[in-house]
Amino acid sequence: MRAGVYFCACGSGISEKVDFDTVAAELGKVPQVAYARSVEFLCSEEGKQFLERHLIENRPDRVVIAACSPREVESAFMQCLQNVGMNPYLMQVANIREQVAWVTPDSELATPKACAAIRAAVARVCLHEPLERKELDVCRDVLVVGAGPAGLKAALCLAEAGRR
Repeated sequence: MRAGVYFCACGSGISEKVDFDTVAAELGKVPQVAYARSVEFLCSEEGKQFLERHLIENRPDRVVIAACSPREVESAFMQCLQNVGMNPYLMQVANIREQVAWVTPDSELATPKACAAIRAAVARVCLHEPLERKELDVCRDVLVVGAGPAGLKAALCLAEAGRR
């Protein structure tokens, strides 16, 4: 398993607190990490173009993006993977901006904390299985309020009853 790690320096938003060279050295000890690259603004158009070119050249099995909140960037980076013919679900985002750099005043503590978050993302993405996007028919006749197995069972029963 070869995971490529892409570290967004985010201008000074991350790099002010997290030292990439130390992170790269620590990741070099992780057997699944093939390489780690730092990019100034990975979510910029230039950053995404770099990511696509680098993915084509290196063809990692899995991808870890160490950047900001997945809520902000995950879909854009999934699109980058898809653009180069990789399964977009074989990617994991480590939120080192909000969960490390912004909340850890001491940079000597932020760097090891970022290393731990990125190692965890590598471990998680190595467990991912390739997924395929599917479209499902929707029955708009019923609304099930609730979640979990009971809600799913109720929805399936109602959908089956509607087909009869």
